[in-house]
Amino acid sequence: MTLYYCSSCNSMVQTSFIGKCKTCGKMLEIGKVKSVDSAKWAGMSKEEQDAFVNSSSQAAEKQAEEAAIPMVTTTPGFEGKTVEQYLGTVCGTEIYLVGGLMGGGLSNQEKLFGSAFDAAKKKMFDKAVALGGNAVVGMQLTVTSPGNLNNIIVIVTGTAVKLY
Repeated sequence: MTLYYCSSCNSMVQTSFIGKCKTCGKMLEIGKVKSVDSAKWAGMSKEEQDAFVNSSSQAAEKQAEEAAIPMVTTTPGFEGKTVEQYLGTVCGTEIYLVGGLMGGGLSNQEKLFGSAFDAAKKKMFDKAVALGGNAVVGMQLTVTSPGNLNNIIVIVTGTAVKLY
């Protein structure tokens, strides 16, 4: 049997067949958390178990930081942060079909545009990270239709920066 680290329980736990912690019921991201065979766990000293849980906890915190919402703003900076380095212009694009597969109601259009906008921002932010940045400032949005009125292209541009 395999035990997994649950950041909610802060301990090594068994999971259900669908990947929920059997102690607290929270869903675990099995592929992203540390695991250990239960026999090996039983053979570890208390200090070794504590060290394993602490390293798992730190890994979970790092994953949470990496999954955090990208720091992107339309302003020239972030309150309380200083731009250490300007790294260059970055952009992200996404395309969506007007009306989508579900019809063209306004609510559906907002969802389609919202998901396209979020995807374009994520692509832009990933490019900023690839340049060594941790934020994007001065973001601008352009929406265009390339002759075919059924498709909309969402383009976001900004300046990749390193904040401290």
